[in-house]
Amino acid sequence: MTIMNVRGSRRRRRSDQTERNAAAFEARYLDYQYIFVEFLLDHLIDVGRAFKGDFQAMLVLAVIGQTRLHAIRTAAENGYGLQFIAPENESSNASRISDLTGIPRQTVRRKLASLAQLGWIQRNADGSYRLVSSGGETLARRDLSETDRRAINRVAQLFTDLERLIEDHETLITKRQ
Repeated sequence: MTIMNVRGSRRRRRSDQTERNAAAFEARYLDYQYIFVEFLLDHLIDVGRAFKGDFQAMLVLAVIGQTRLHAIRTAAENGYGLQFIAPENESSNASRISDLTGIPRQTVRRKLASLAQLGWIQRNADGSYRLVSSGGETLARRDLSETDRRAINRVAQLFTDLERLIEDHETLITKRQ
């Protein structure tokens, strides 16, 4: 079986599972909504505190971080290490960030400047920005490690709660059959 066939098969299984999960969430909407919103509120409050209420700076950093993670994942899928990632592949510019987030470009530029002052991002020669890292870890992740740890625990709890909701739904369907 070729790699493309394996990937296509995985995508179909994920799609089937996604449909089953969505059906369970719709069937148990009130439970799902409560679990998800509780997670989201807790997370936004925690991140809001870490960013002193500046959600726009958080969004700007998140876009740059996701760009880096995408570059790392793509490199790994192709058998390459971090050292082979070109800076432009892990960078974003103010226009792209503005387009993605809906934050005005001038505001994005101010947020980029404040994140650079914190030492979390740096400007490339082409005017784009990327995360600053040392020893394989970004300085933003290092400085936000406690927030990150709490986020991991929150996501684990969300996963557990949603998994239980799905299992309960599937048990109910099985009993009806």
